[in-house]
Amino acid sequence: MERFITLACLFIVFAIGFLNLLSKLKKIRKKVDFANEFIENLFQYVGSHGRDGEAYTWLIHRSSKMQSQMGSMGRLASFSPPYSRVRYENYEIIVNLLPSLRQSFVDRISVSDTLSDSYAATIHESILRYIGILDDNSESISEKIRNPFIWFTTGVSILFILPVQILSWFGIIGKSVLIFLTSSYIFRLIVGISSLIGFFSAIVGLVTGWDQFMALMKPIVSKII
Repeated sequence: MERFITLACLFIVFAIGFLNLLSKLKKIRKKVDFANEFIENLFQYVGSHGRDGEAYTWLIHRSSKMQSQMGSMGRLASFSPPYSRVRYENYEIIVNLLPSLRQSFVDRISVSDTLSDSYAATIHESILRYIGILDDNSESISEKIRNPFIWFTTGVSILFILPVQILSWFGIIGKSVLIFLTSSYIFRLIVGISSLIGFFSAIVGLVTGWDQFMALMKPIVSKII
């Protein structure tokens, strides 16, 4: 019975870790699909020389979502529009350049073609860089999914985070505190050590039985204490 409980606990931890990694991979791929769809609509709008109102409406409607998902990848430290002496700091590319792109088509002067190409290229390149980061993250998680031990450490990490996460849900601690705690080196070290101890303890417990295992560990623990 004890071995069955141990095996069940191991399975639950492995399953939690595996499903968490799978969920992360699915979310990343969903973001990649959205980014590619955004680029497709951007090309459609630019290809119509600003005449495709439906494509522009789609872009504007989803521009805040795209900007939010891109985070720092969607901002320029500083930006000066072509043929302008004005310089903007921490410039949000998507939400600001889309209206500028539209205006360049509305103006319909010789310079506007250059402006529209410049704006479209800046938007496109920023999204491509963002997709590149997502692809890197996707590859990293895919590699982790192939490693069962990482399933276990991920599951342990989630169980460690859970009490703090619950406090965050109830507003007892802020989200920034949660992020700080879970991203700290000490937290990762504790999770790593706990994962190793928990994994090998469970394996030994399954092989020898908990009574024999505790009898084996008792003299070792007494020496340490």
